[in-house]
Order: sequence, then structure tokens, then C-alpha cells
Amino acid sequence: MQLPKTSLLSEPVTVASLLLKVPPVEPAMPVADVLQLFTDHPKMVAIPIVADGLPRGVVNRKTFIEGFTKPYMRELLGRKPISSFMDGNPLVIDMHTGLDDLSHTIMQSGMHYMHDGFVITEHGKYAGMGTGYDLMKAITERTQANLYRLAHHDALTGLPNRLLFVDRLSQAMAQANRNERLVAVMLLDLDRFKAINDTLGHTMGDRLLKGVAERLASCVREDDTVARLGGDEFTIMLPEIQYIQDAATVAQKILDAFTRPFFLDGHELFIGTSIGIALYPFNEDLNLLLRDADIAMYEVKQQGGNNYQFYTAEMNTASLRRLSLEGALRRALERGEFVLHYQPQFDLARGEIVGAEALIRWQHPDLGLLGPMEFIPLAEENGFIIPIGEWALRAACAQNRAWQVAGLPPLRMSV
Repeated sequence: MQLPKTSLLSEPVTVASLLLKVPPVEPAMPVADVLQLFTDHPKMVAIPIVADGLPRGVVNRKTFIEGFTKPYMRELLGRKPISSFMDGNPLVIDMHTGLDDLSHTIMQSGMHYMHDGFVITEHGKYAGMGTGYDLMKAITERTQANLYRLAHHDALTGLPNRLLFVDRLSQAMAQANRNERLVAVMLLDLDRFKAINDTLGHTMGDRLLKGVAERLASCVREDDTVARLGGDEFTIMLPEIQYIQDAATVAQKILDAFTRPFFLDGHELFIGTSIGIALYPFNEDLNLLLRDADIAMYEVKQQGGNNYQFYTAEMNTASLRRLSLEGALRRALERGEFVLHYQPQFDLARGEIVGAEALIRWQHPDLGLLGPMEFIPLAEENGFIIPIGEWALRAACAQNRAWQVAGLPPLRMSV
């Protein structure tokens, strides 16, 4: 897959895109002949007057014809040279000028050029004419294209965003249903990205994300889609695959690609990625398909990261349990559900207790006593670990003090 250009705005368009090959006339051409040209070409807005390849003036259709509506005017002035009636100060623009610059020039020089048209040159020589109508049409089309890009692509990497990804996934699922093929959805989260971003700064983090986007794009086919959902989260769609192993092959290719370091401003950065994979038609709902990939990705995170997993139904059960624990964890501290168990530390030589280690447990109202491995990772992930840690320190110190008040000797307390 070829990575889109980072800039979401369309490339500058030049005046050359507006070029109309209007045949010029010589300054000495009689007025009557110019009138006949306008009669023969009813759509011609203006006629350029050119001598020796250089633009000399312009004759505007409406103004010119209105001046010769009366027959006697044609008889009196019909043989005069057109140079006597031309606008000798036309707007002359080089064909390599950008449309934005042309618009600015017209606004400064006079908006009548939008109606009269303008002369287009190349290296100073007459090349053709341009019209205000075509200029407005080109600007409108480019604006609409830019708005579409901004709405459907990630501003940092130029990759499709969630909106475009979902649209493409919907189409791919419909196509796969007709052709009896599979669609793989991969959700990727970068391992240790937050640490790198916090240490080296957001500018370096953004550059790393761009490098990741390029590397992911190099691992897939032209018809596949790599998108950035936000932060350090990316997603990949593999349409029209025949075997489940095809998705595994791409996932392994991505993991192998991430074994190579990223070099940024003298820093050699190694970063892994956790990949969750869900497959259509094993789940035919688009939103649930994305959810399944997310659940599988989280499972990889729980197992240490830098790997890939396919979604299984068992993961959903674990995910629901995790969500339930996360909700209860928010209230556990307020409800006083945490308890400390103390493991004594013996001095074998003296045969006496010299210290104790405080071990936290959660007395869950429905699930009973839970060990730290059930809830500490959740607390670390959601920012609850700091208040829980503060509570554990205070509770352990208070217990140590209570033992001393009860007459026990001072103990070394580990938390």
C-alpha cells in the first residue's frame, strides 16, 4: 500500500488548468471582421489582440457588440482597426501562476476581469485565454476536495481516519459476502509509546507515529487499508482474503518489521506493537467486529505485548469480567473494600519476627477475596494505582503503630 502524502490539502493548481485555446487576432483586423467572429462563436467571451506573439489588448464581447448595435455604426467604423476599440490594459497572467495568486491579483486589479477574462502567457508569449467562470469552478472543486480529505484522513499521518475506515470496511464486508471470502480487521496499539512520548516530547512522538504509519503501509497490499484511529492506535483491514492464515502472515510481517529500530534525531528507538485480529463473517456486525479486534488486542497487552491474537469467544467473557471489575474498582476505595494481609519476616538466628510485608487484597462484595493480579494491572491502566497505593501506605503505617501501642517491638514494614 502506498502511503498518502501527509498534507491533506490538494497540490497547488496553476493557471495552465484554465487555458482555453482562443485564436488571437492582429491589431489591424477590421472591426467588421471581429464582429463576425463574435457572431460565428456565440460562446466566445473575449477576443485577444496579439502582435508578434505578445498580447496587446482584449475585446470584450458584451461591451463591443453593444457599441455596434446600430447599423450605421458598423458602416462608419467597420473598416477601422480593432486596436482602436480594444482594452489596451488586459490582465496578463503567466500559465505557471497558482490559482490562489490569480484570485488575489484579480481582487486587487479589479473584479471586472472575472467577467472579461484574462490573457494567459507562457514565457511572455500569448498562450490562450481564461475565464472567471472556470476560475470559480476550479476553486470550488478544489475546496470540496480539500474538505473531503480533511474529513476522511488523519491530519498527522495522512492515513484514512475512523470515518473512512468504517466506510471501506462496510463495503469490504458486502463484497466478501457476495464472493464468500473473509475480511480481517486488525487493531494495533504501540507498546511503550507513552514512555517515549513523555520522555522525548510530543514532537518526537508525532514523528515516530509518521514512521509507524509508513512501516505499516509497507507491510500490506495495495487494496488493504491502514488507518489511524487516534493516539497510538492503528487499524488495518485485509479484504478478500481466502484463509485465516493470510491474516496471521500479515500480522507476523508487521511484528518482524517492528524489530528494526526507528532512527529519529540521533535516537535509536525500538517499539513493539500488540495486534488483535477479528474476522468477518465470524461476526457479521461491523461495530462488534471492531470490538472483537479490540478485545483480542487487549489480551495481547495483558500477556506482555509485541504479539498477535485472534479473537475467541472466551476473550469476550474475560473482557466482560474486566469491565465489571473496572467499574467496581472505582468505588472499592470509597467503600473500604481493600484489606492488607501481613506476612511476617523472621530472623532465624534470633528466632524472632523482625518485620512484616503488607499484601493488598480486595474483598469484592460478589466475587470474594481477590488477589492483586486480578486488579492491580487494571488499577495501573486506569490511574487508580496512586490512590490505592497511598491508602496501602497509610494503612500499613497505622497497623505498625497499633502493634507498637499494644506493646510489640518496632517492626520493619514493607509495602
